[in-house]
Amino acid sequence: MGLGGYGPNQYFDLLTTKALKLKPRLIVVGLYIGDDFENAFLMTYGLEHWAHLRALPSEQVNFDIWEKPSSEDWHKQVRIWLSRHSVLYQLLFHGPLLGRFQGEFQIRNADRFSTSVTTLAVPDRKILEAFRPEGALRVLDQGDERIREGMRITFKLLAEANEAARQSGVGFLVVVIPTKEMVFADYLEHNREIRLSDTIDSLLANERVAREKTFSFLKDSRIPYVDTLPTLRRHVSEQLYARTATDMHPNSNGYRVIGEAVFDALGKGR
Repeated sequence: MGLGGYGPNQYFDLLTTKALKLKPRLIVVGLYIGDDFENAFLMTYGLEHWAHLRALPSEQVNFDIWEKPSSEDWHKQVRIWLSRHSVLYQLLFHGPLLGRFQGEFQIRNADRFSTSVTTLAVPDRKILEAFRPEGALRVLDQGDERIREGMRITFKLLAEANEAARQSGVGFLVVVIPTKEMVFADYLEHNREIRLSDTIDSLLANERVAREKTFSFLKDSRIPYVDTLPTLRRHVSEQLYARTATDMHPNSNGYRVIGEAVFDALGKGR
């Protein structure tokens, strides 16, 4: 039932209205530290359906988290349309050879074309990655009341989802997924040779606080969880993320590693 762009509110709604009706043995919920807290805030304060979760004064919030290309980006819209509708275009530009070449070129030259992107290259570890830490810091800023509120809402929804699953005799497991920057923190933190190093250091500090709060909540609530960070860090040389300077999501390799972490945890009786 996983869908791209969904967050804690949708997780809860799907679990209580659809997933439990399938009578599963276990429900696995992915919690992405990178934007789920902001997502929870935007949904709760942007839609009246979730007004009962609000603890702050109501404000005008746009709940639409999906970025829409502007009318000026007509060339981008054309490329997106071709990518979705033309098999030939997919083979030519997203195939294994040209697609990989384009991705490598984008990453190597990312910081030449955008001030919001930085690149990490560690040839002896086969690491070549691009990062966009400013956006990640914005949605993890522990000094931002909205992010703290989003965390509170997320924890409340997870607790209620866990209780709903328990009452139905269904197992419940939360899979905590870190930001890309945290996965590569050993190479990024305090690295003054790369652009946006101060932003990265601030992001990592804020994420550590968010992780500590998250794990404390899960432990106190007796909710089983899997921290995928150690496993992802062990596989940093395997190109775990999309080979582009724009998409910071895991690719098939990354999702395989996350899946293996979950599988291992289940095998240990978590």
